[in-house]
Amino acid sequence: MTAAADLNTRFVIEAPHEVPDGAGGVARTYVSMGRVWAKLAPLAMDERMIAGDSVGVLTHRATVRVRADLTTAHQLALGARRFRIRALREAGRFLELLLEEERG
Repeated sequence: MTAAADLNTRFVIEAPHEVPDGAGGVARTYVSMGRVWAKLAPLAMDERMIAGDSVGVLTHRATVRVRADLTTAHQLALGARRFRIRALREAGRFLELLLEEERG
């Protein structure tokens, strides 16, 4: 059971923003759309090969208060760290997020 006092990590919510790149594609950046308090818990650690480089991938579970404006298109920021939202599940008054963080 999560209590409000367990929400002790303050994330910045970032929404994708795409602009034309002049070559027929788009460049994606992320813009801040507010902050949210969360309970952050590590789940697993894995390793992937991306463009020939070994990259560590950490998964976490974050619990936040329910909000309708959060989707898997968003990411959460904690300083220089970025957490992609892979899945969401409503659990009563809270929303559980499966997050993925890459570490190079």
